[in-house]
Formats: sequence, structure tokens, C-alpha cells
Amino acid sequence: MKNAEQTGEMLRSAPPAVAPTAKLMALIAAPQICSCMDTDEARLVTVDSSDPEMQYLAANASCLSAHVGRAFPAHCPAIYTDLLPVMGYARANPEELAKLCECASANMTASLTPKAVLQSQLQHYRHFQALVQDRKTGTNTAAALKPGPDAFDAALQGLKFCTINVLGLPQLQDRPAH
Repeated sequence: MKNAEQTGEMLRSAPPAVAPTAKLMALIAAPQICSCMDTDEARLVTVDSSDPEMQYLAANASCLSAHVGRAFPAHCPAIYTDLLPVMGYARANPEELAKLCECASANMTASLTPKAVLQSQLQHYRHFQALVQDRKTGTNTAAALKPGPDAFDAALQGLKFCTINVLGLPQLQDRPAH
């Protein structure tokens, strides 16, 4: 919980240029995820392992997925308000923003399922463990375990897809109507 609070404070003090990223990161590092860990919601996905690390990752994946599913729709307008100019778009009108957020919220829910988040976390955990082992042994086994695109990448690509789907390509955005 303390780490989540410190991360939140760091993200709130981020410079404006990284505001869209900071807002997204705040969603996946929210203290509500930690407080969920001892609830029934933490058991949306389970692992067949008695390893406490694996059980923790499963509980965290469940809570993170549920939290993002609930919280993203409310945060979506602010995220897109910051994100659109960075992507080369003019600000969206309220109707466009509503369509963007409807699409993005559905995409987030579909991409960040408890199982998909757990898979992502397991890939990163195994890679980290291999990096630690490589450092001890002087080997390079972690290179073979380097995580590829995962649920979080799919969710971010979904934001881009929704933007193009609703607003078109950015270079077409400012063209006068004929």
C-alpha cells in the first residue's frame, strides 16, 4: 500500500508532457488494488501453485483487472483530453469523446482480463528471475525469456484503434470539408 501511495504521488508530480502516461499508470498502481488483495474479488483468477509469489500475482491480476474495469470509464475523458494532442489530433467534441471512451472502455475490459494480466505478470516475473540468475552466474538465459507484447500493450493499442476508428487518421483531422 505504501508503494502504491508513493507511486501515485510521483505520478501526480509528473511533468505535463507525460500526463497521459501518468494517468494510465495511476490506474494500474492505485491503492484500491492493494486493498482488494484480501477480498473475494482477488480470486477471479487462480494458479495451481502453493508458491506465495504466484498466489500474490494471481490476486494482484484479479484486483488490477477489476479496478481498471471499474475506474477506466470515469478516467477516460481526462486521459483522451491529454492524449489526443500528443497523437496529433485536435480536441474531441463531447460526442466524439463519449464514443472514444465507450470504445476504449470496452477494449480495456477485453484486453485486461484477470487471466491476461496474470499471463503478462508471469512473463515479466520469469524474465526478472532469469535476469537475477544471469547476474549471479554470468549467463544470458534471460534473453530467451524477454516478454513480448502483452495485455497492457494490447490495451494501449486499443486506445489507438479507438481513436482512429472514431476520429480517423490525425492528418485528416484538420482538413476542411468539401
